[in-house]
Amino acid sequence: MTRPVWLRWPIPGIALATLVLVVGYLLIRQPTELSQQEGADSDQNEWVRPGLQAESERLAVPDAVELEAIRVQRQLNQRQEALAFPEQALEAEQSILGGQSQQMHQDARQATWLANGLSLATAHKMVVAESFMMEGTFPQDNEEVGYPAAVEFAADGVKSIGIIENGIILIVYDQKTGRDNGTILLTPTWKAAIGRLEWRCTTSDYPLIENSMRSCHYEG
Repeated sequence: MTRPVWLRWPIPGIALATLVLVVGYLLIRQPTELSQQEGADSDQNEWVRPGLQAESERLAVPDAVELEAIRVQRQLNQRQEALAFPEQALEAEQSILGGQSQQMHQDARQATWLANGLSLATAHKMVVAESFMMEGTFPQDNEEVGYPAAVEFAADGVKSIGIIENGIILIVYDQKTGRDNGTILLTPTWKAAIGRLEWRCTTSDYPLIENSMRSCHYEG
């Protein structure tokens, strides 16, 4: 009886059998390793995606910061504009107040000159009252009461003070009062019930006279 080859040469036969087993093992293991590798690749991809998303979000952060900076800058600009408005309003108010202050100063100087004329006319009022008490009538001019010409009573802001018809005293002012040749009239009226003269102060040239002299009235 003839023995198989692998029995006739035991060492080469064993090597051949071992080779067959190794090849079979490799053929069986390869699909398994490929499957495991695919699973690992899939898991790695799952880890990579969040990483890419995080990186994308990280790269997007500067855009958000830039938008926030723009928003803050706009708020600052609006605040500066809001703060600038009161400053402009204050400047306008100061300008108005400056103009008002200048006008008030002019009004005060005007009142000073007007009051000066009225003060100088006090002597004329006295002689008119004395003349009326003595004669029973009002004098018609300065000469009748022994006074010099009206221009002789010129003073600061005042051109002349003279008695005209029916004891009326005419005060003529110069440009210092804001109205050259502006006039004030002092008109006497006899009040028999109280036994004295009353004087009425009027002007058609100084509309604001009542602000400084309540006894005088504007009759435009």
